[in-house]
Amino acid sequence: MESVRWAQWAMLRSATIMKFMEPRLTLADQWEGRCAKLTRDLKLLNQQKVEVEKKKLEADQAKSRAEEDLKSASANFKLLEKEIEDLRKPFSREKVRADKAEASLVESKEGRQELIKMAGDFVTATENALKAQILLLLPDFDVSQLGAFGTYGWARRALFIRVGLYFEYGIWLSYL
Repeated sequence: MESVRWAQWAMLRSATIMKFMEPRLTLADQWEGRCAKLTRDLKLLNQQKVEVEKKKLEADQAKSRAEEDLKSASANFKLLEKEIEDLRKPFSREKVRADKAEASLVESKEGRQELIKMAGDFVTATENALKAQILLLLPDFDVSQLGAFGTYGWARRALFIRVGLYFEYGIWLSYL
């Protein structure tokens, strides 16, 4: 009987230990579940961290490429500014020359107009002087058809008159 008692006592003792340990084992199961969940969350956070680091690395590389491109563009811009400045120098010189030439052209046009007016006045005065000479030499001659601005036919007649006056009177009209 002693062995039965011993078996009963051992079973009672293990039941008591189990009763005492059951909440702790349940708590351990809960902690194990929480630990597994935290492990999954930690793995997910590590994956996200790796992705963020990759994106950060890509962003840093893109930033460095953009900075290099900016430096290159800045250098190209400076070169283009220098080229533009080099092109502007002759252009400005040519512009000054063109402005001077334009001013000279305006002056020459004004001078030309004055010269044309003076030439017209001279031709008119010469024509009037010739008509007066012809009327002195030939008072009955009709000088209304004579003129420096007449047609070719009238110019030929004036030349014949000039030649005729030379042969008839010995006078050469130098104005015709």
